[in-house]
Amino acid sequence: MRTGLRRAIATAALTSAVGALLVTSPAGAAVSTPPWEPDTGNAVATLTFYDASGNVVTSGNSADSPFATYAVAGSTVRAGDTSAALYYANPDSTTTTPFWYRLLAAAKFTAYPTSTAPADINALSQTHPVATAAGGDLSLDDFESIVTKSATPGYANVVQIRLRTADANNQQSAQYADADLLIDPVAHTWTQVYPAAAVAPGAPTAVNATAGNTAATVSWTAPASDGGGSITGYDVRYSADGGAFVPASSAFHTSTATSQLITGLTNGVSYVFQVAAINSGGTGAYSASSAAVVPVADTSMLSVAAPTTVRYGASAVVSGTLVDATTRAVVAGAPVVLYRRVAPASAYSAYRTLTTTSAGAVSLAVPMTGLTQFYLRYGGSATRKAVNSLVKPVTVSQVVSAAKTASTVRHGSTVRFYGTVGPVGTGQRVYLQRYYSRAWHALSTTAVIKGQRLPNGRVATGYVLPITLTSVATYTFRVYKPATSTVLAGYSVTLVVKST
Repeated sequence: MRTGLRRAIATAALTSAVGALLVTSPAGAAVSTPPWEPDTGNAVATLTFYDASGNVVTSGNSADSPFATYAVAGSTVRAGDTSAALYYANPDSTTTTPFWYRLLAAAKFTAYPTSTAPADINALSQTHPVATAAGGDLSLDDFESIVTKSATPGYANVVQIRLRTADANNQQSAQYADADLLIDPVAHTWTQVYPAAAVAPGAPTAVNATAGNTAATVSWTAPASDGGGSITGYDVRYSADGGAFVPASSAFHTSTATSQLITGLTNGVSYVFQVAAINSGGTGAYSASSAAVVPVADTSMLSVAAPTTVRYGASAVVSGTLVDATTRAVVAGAPVVLYRRVAPASAYSAYRTLTTTSAGAVSLAVPMTGLTQFYLRYGGSATRKAVNSLVKPVTVSQVVSAAKTASTVRHGSTVRFYGTVGPVGTGQRVYLQRYYSRAWHALSTTAVIKGQRLPNGRVATGYVLPITLTSVATYTFRVYKPATSTVLAGYSVTLVVKST
């Protein structure tokens, strides 16, 4: 420490204690829990001290600066604060703790949460105030040398360490977290006397694992003994197929939850898990192993929908939805292949690769030329099994266009009906049907589909059906094209002719 700072500290301390007598306890004297603890003045939590590597320290050299690298409060000191620092307070049996002489141990308050400390302390700093010390901070010996110590048993040679916090405007809290250190002025050592140093906790029990997809959820019961210090986290480790145990995640070291999701496992591999509890005294014994579990890929359901029948040349909209088979949650962003088989082909072929939407859906309009069977396939991933939808057949009805050469004729005259058929069906026949007695009846009139000039003057592949109307009546006709192996039958529109 710089000489000027030492002199300023000494002057302040001696001015506040004029006429008092410096008294120390014998070297190595044992002190139980100090009589003022728990401090009901403004203390709201206790402190735990750590070295630069993140190990808990409960004793050390009183000449060291700093005596510990990190001090962590057991809980929030004042909500909203973002920096912390340590004060040394001189126990005085003649007054209450709020009025004890105290001195700032550090040159400044340090910010928290921190990201530069060991991992466990970084994690603790997200929810707990952390004061970070540095070389040049006031040592315990420095503080002891400039204050008048009480001779009262339980007070002699004890320093109360207080962590106070401050907000963004540097307004300090009145509350603090505290711990008490007994100083040996001969050996120049310190020993924590409050809170009592904990020992490692007992082993957790009832460890249970439930397999998931490349993961397992592990739960357990907290140990019966916390070792005298609050459990601050757990260490979970696992063995794969009887191999060596490896740690799961250091994030669990600062979580008191008794259930954790272990990720990054391999499907199809057998795992057992063990859990150990952690407190300020260290990591306790590991539990007995859980029963073995084997992670498996998630299963899915893939639906498919399409119209039953469409007209030749129209499109059938084929759609589907991919969801988790257990939770029914949609699976978005997944590749799904649409397969089809168009009669008379015997094999399916991939038609188009689609990607599921945020709703897990796919949809595609497919032009139809004949009987077609569709199904959708999700090929799976590292975390999800492949799945096929059911097969959805879509039939196609033929399209028969029809026209007539006259709407009214004298009886005994001939009317010709003509048109085209889709698909073309060259060489196939169409038939004329008449509606009477509340039903359609086949007539003997038939025609072959072929290339020809139609009555309207257009050259096309089509048909011409002539019929002579022998009676005075109103006739209702339609043209019928029988089904084939690939398309359904087709019917024209109704054609009405009046014979006078």
